[in-house]
Amino acid sequence: YLLGYWLCWKAPQKIYGNKILLTAIIILCIGIIVTKCYYGFDVYGYATPVVICLASALFLLFRSLNVNWKLANQLAPYCFGIYLVHPVFINFAYKLLNVDEEVVVPIYNFIGFFLLFTLLSLASTYILMKIPFMKKHVL
Repeated sequence: YLLGYWLCWKAPQKIYGNKILLTAIIILCIGIIVTKCYYGFDVYGYATPVVICLASALFLLFRSLNVNWKLANQLAPYCFGIYLVHPVFINFAYKLLNVDEEVVVPIYNFIGFFLLFTLLSLASTYILMKIPFMKKHVL
């Protein structure tokens, strides 16, 4: 969360203005994550350097493109809520439903769970933002 603030408001132009460097970082991070599928390396946890670099590079690349996407502008008010709510669904799937991530092919697992948890978190955030207290003080 704090890194996102720094990248958005304090990062030097030479970092987020270098599209070639950002693209290289993204490709390298994706390569490392795909390697997990074949060799069993654990590289996509929340606090792993690979995920932090990938998220930061993607953010800076899209920021440097300065594209005005209608869908992104509509979803922007819900981003922080999605960030706060998504661990609830992840913990529910892993602990209560006993979802075993190794049973499913890793890349399909990653994409499927990403889409599922994002959509559930978006729906939950949308509902929570209808509650005045939550919208004003939490989200």
